[in-house]
Amino acid sequence: MIYFIPSWYKDADWKEREAAWYIQSQKTELDDTVKQIQLFSRNKLYDYQIVLLAHAPNFRRFLHRQSIFRANYWSVFDAIQCITSRRIGLISYMDLNWPKGIEFVYTPFAIYANLHSESYAKLEFGEDGNLIYIDRFENGELIGKNVYDDRGFVSMKIFYEDGVARFERYLNPDGVWKIQTDIKTGEVLVNPESAFYLGVDGEKKYSKERYGCLEDILLEVFTDYLSHTDLNDIFSLAMDNNHYQICEQVLAKRKLLLSFYADRCNLEDTEIDGIISKAKYIVTDRRSNIGKLRRKGLQTRNNICDITPYDFRIDESIGQEFSERKILVAIDELPQYYLEEMIRELGMYMASNPKVKIHLFTRRLSNEVETQMKQILIDNLGEGNPLIARFEVTQRNDALGINRAIRESIMLIDLADKPDMFLGMTSLSLGIPQLLTQETRFVRADRNGQIIKNLNEIGSWLDYYLTDLSHLNEAKIESYKLGNTYSAERLKEMWVKVIEDINRAD
Repeated sequence: MIYFIPSWYKDADWKEREAAWYIQSQKTELDDTVKQIQLFSRNKLYDYQIVLLAHAPNFRRFLHRQSIFRANYWSVFDAIQCITSRRIGLISYMDLNWPKGIEFVYTPFAIYANLHSESYAKLEFGEDGNLIYIDRFENGELIGKNVYDDRGFVSMKIFYEDGVARFERYLNPDGVWKIQTDIKTGEVLVNPESAFYLGVDGEKKYSKERYGCLEDILLEVFTDYLSHTDLNDIFSLAMDNNHYQICEQVLAKRKLLLSFYADRCNLEDTEIDGIISKAKYIVTDRRSNIGKLRRKGLQTRNNICDITPYDFRIDESIGQEFSERKILVAIDELPQYYLEEMIRELGMYMASNPKVKIHLFTRRLSNEVETQMKQILIDNLGEGNPLIARFEVTQRNDALGINRAIRESIMLIDLADKPDMFLGMTSLSLGIPQLLTQETRFVRADRNGQIIKNLNEIGSWLDYYLTDLSHLNEAKIESYKLGNTYSAERLKEMWVKVIEDINRAD
């Protein structure tokens, strides 16, 4: 059995990132663990289970969005709250116990409940129209929040004092609170009338009545669960500052596989050296990380490899079907001075190429980014310059939205020191040429893209691809050839080798 321990947290909190439907996520859900589980599930490689350490009352909907709805999982908070159901339940706000005289006010975003013309509650919904939480008010002041589980009950209640969150209570499906956390001190109180959690072999009594922090009680319940696993089982840990210390305590003598992804964990941090030294194997998404790990002097065996989380699938771009030539330009990791110089270079090219339109791509989903970009365009191209209208800020963080943005483009420009891997793989799958400052696993110079050293080269390479469509077609063919290296079949072979190496090490 392989156990995947994901990094699906809201910032540094032990909570999911689910938000109201109209709030765009600040962080992509598509990470290494999601892709690994998809690969294992679709190819039936090994038996696996997700070990969830976050409070995730909307976890079933998360799995559905990632096309892994039937994935087997164990949740530490389900154990704490004594929840056994795995099925999504239906709950209607109209069926809740509202006071007599309540009046509902419907807005494009949320539903407000007023009592005698005063605010009584605010109802928030997810993207499927499911009730996520209800804020409760008294005399115009926020006094509480009920967080709803997608299985049809209140999972957590938050209590406020003077408008500030003070306590959190985690409930079982019958509404009985199991534990209470003091948000200010971090202390956890166990309900003396229900002082047990759901262990693998039934109800188990907690060892304490109070815990110094939430991590302590999570550690106790998680340790009990691990005691029922086999010593030959493999634990694939998504390296994250939120949970690696807990996992290091309980998995030090187990077959531990570490997965490094993006900038989730700082490789220069010496505090992670301990868990790295205990790992049987390390998988990273970037080749450059292998050198950083080996320079730490903690890995002497050949037990590090890089495996891209994303598999290659041939697809078709529709960029050539538009009268305008849309070019997607990644801007998130660029220093402002470099971004401004790039804008000037693109502006000069666009001045003599009226069909070109630039989409400035960002994952930072906020109005501030768009305002900042508009000011940069004005400062560098001149106020009132008609070219400004041909620049558009594209803010996306979901996989579907990013794929659509690239599909409608004819080229990708990503001049960051660490190019965006998902943009790179999606462009490779669509056969779109890429303009970078360094070669990556998804781009080879003079094959499916170009490597530039100076920004003043941008115009000439845009001319190369946009004035002779045969160059675009050549890049598409080379993209598909290179992409075969990262097919699902190839990634499957790489993961099989990793698992075999781990088992062989003993």
